[in-house]
Amino acid sequence: MANNCWNNVTITGNLDTLKKIESKFKSLEGEILTYMNYNKLFDTDVSDVEGEDWGPKWFTPSVSLEDNKLFIKGDSAWMPTIPLFELISDEYEVDCYMSFEETGMDFAGEMKWEKGDLVYNYDYTSWEFRYLNNKDEFYEEAEYAVVCYDSVNEWVHSLNLSKWKDEPTIDLERLQKFWENEHN
Repeated sequence: MANNCWNNVTITGNLDTLKKIESKFKSLEGEILTYMNYNKLFDTDVSDVEGEDWGPKWFTPSVSLEDNKLFIKGDSAWMPTIPLFELISDEYEVDCYMSFEETGMDFAGEMKWEKGDLVYNYDYTSWEFRYLNNKDEFYEEAEYAVVCYDSVNEWVHSLNLSKWKDEPTIDLERLQKFWENEHN
């Protein structure tokens, strides 16, 4: 069984183009979206892209068009759907912002392409990504996770803070109180 990687993509560009991409994704609803049928998302022949060049073996997207932005979210196997959205950005001349997180292997990231050109690519641990993007979610998940350890310090050690770009200011008192309540 694969570790699931959560993908969150926002596509911006010409509204007619966004509707076309939405329609292509919706035409594949009911099919398992795999690298074997990703090429159906394009008008041009992209069949020369080998399976491993598409990224993960499968992707389960949900698609919605709101406020002139196309949102595509879903799980993929083992890794993010980077090659797929890089190609969508290039082929459709749209901008794609992607964030992804795979907690089992402890990685996350953010990327942005503008008409196929990579503008930025940031890599994080999954805990670092949560901390930077949503502190409330970080603490909710931390309170759940910390009880599985023998101490708060053991959990903090598991965060691999040496891999983080900046040392976080984690409310250890809050987590210690939660840990004590759960262990008493």
